[in-house]
Amino acid sequence: MSFERRKTRVGKIVRDTTAKTRIVEVEWRSTHRLYKKSMRRRTRFNVHDEANSTRLGDTVRIIETRPLSRTKRWKISEIIQREDIAEVSPDEITSVGDVGIIQPLVETPMRSESPVENPDTPQEEQAK
Repeated sequence: MSFERRKTRVGKIVRDTTAKTRIVEVEWRSTHRLYKKSMRRRTRFNVHDEANSTRLGDTVRIIETRPLSRTKRWKISEIIQREDIAEVSPDEITSVGDVGIIQPLVETPMRSESPVENPDTPQEEQAK
């Protein structure tokens, strides 16, 4: 089988919720016909991942293949870069934020305890 004639693209996985299927977003640039401005364009491909080995955020190379389903015509040929995702859920971030960030702000006083001197008032009034 000759793979040289097949199209290849490099993109980032933006969705991995379904089994053996990933959504890969490929970004490319084109020039506007009238204004000649370089525009950033994005295309999303449904890609087959037999081993479910990729995760959200990974950069992968995809290759064109025979139709595997109604929308899948690409498969993952290699993983170029793994994306490190924190193992913290949004609920844990909120609970840590309530205790770690908001609580110290409540404990610190809003005003300082010492009186602030006003340069416009005479010294006698400030002494009272």
